[in-house]
Amino acid sequence: EGAVECLVRALDPSSSSSSSKVREVALRAIDALCLSPPNSTGRLLAAGFLDRVLSLLRNGDNTLLQHCALKAAHRLCQVSEDVKKAMGDAGFMPELVGVLGASSKSPEAREMAGESLCALVTVPRNRKRFVQEDRDVARVLQLLGPDEEKEKPAPARRFLLSTVAHLTDSSSGRRKILSSEHVR
Repeated sequence: EGAVECLVRALDPSSSSSSSKVREVALRAIDALCLSPPNSTGRLLAAGFLDRVLSLLRNGDNTLLQHCALKAAHRLCQVSEDVKKAMGDAGFMPELVGVLGASSKSPEAREMAGESLCALVTVPRNRKRFVQEDRDVARVLQLLGPDEEKEKPAPARRFLLSTVAHLTDSSSGRRKILSSEHVR
């Protein structure tokens, strides 16, 4: 009846009636109502939800709102392969790498980002796109390095290792890893 579209519109940062609190509540409502099985996410995606979540991940005006957006992205990665493809096309992977590399993010946020990235690179099309970005592969390898060990909790590192393992499923991924200065 149009509720999904209204909730997605509430996420628009350019809307004068949408404060951070309104966007946070809208994200939580979408999470509770639309991202839980057996609900379909088709209407949500058609309403532009991915673009709104990506925008909040990039430019969220507060940490809680960014965390809610990350949680929504994490839940979306568990819905279907088609949703993962759409997320890859929208540009979620570089943003997730950014969250993984941000020492200011909580261990829980980095773990969700790692798990989401790992889920996205299981899709061959996303893996190809990820490998084409030199800095993303290098950053993942750098985060696995010995200098980063003290900062990264074990669960986030586990997902980073799984991500690298998925990247090795393609010959271009293996070449990119081997040519990286962070391969050690």
